[in-house]
Amino acid sequence: MKKSIYFLFIILAFSFAFLYQGCGNDDNPVSGGVGSTTVTGTLTIPAAAPGKTVIVIIDSDRDGDNGFLYSATGTVGSGTSGTYTFNNIANGTYYIYAVVFIVGNTNTGPQSGDYLGFYGGTINNPPNSANATVPSSGSVTFNINLQVMT
Repeated sequence: MKKSIYFLFIILAFSFAFLYQGCGNDDNPVSGGVGSTTVTGTLTIPAAAPGKTVIVIIDSDRDGDNGFLYSATGTVGSGTSGTYTFNNIANGTYYIYAVVFIVGNTNTGPQSGDYLGFYGGTINNPPNSANATVPSSGSVTFNINLQVMT
């Protein structure tokens, strides 16, 4: 299961703009449709990683072979936490996860030493089903604690 998660992030590494330092960004969904809900959250990483690439994914499954619904990438700021924002997300129940490339990159995918996290799960125990419920309007927050991949 760990290998399939790593492979998922290799495929997911090609995405759109994301700012990790508390700035929101109007993201256009890759294939998820347009809704009226704003999804925000805080990413907490185990150690500062200024200038490293971060990607946040919102998807209906964990199968990267079939694409993903929404994604955003950006650069980590100077601290160990930062916010993300997606606008115009369609209502539904999703997986939300993030990776910070410390060792790997968007070409090689996540490697041992990179930071990985799931909303409602951990590296060794990711959620078994989609668990982030997005309402039809308004805003909702999903915080993610990232861990060092081994």
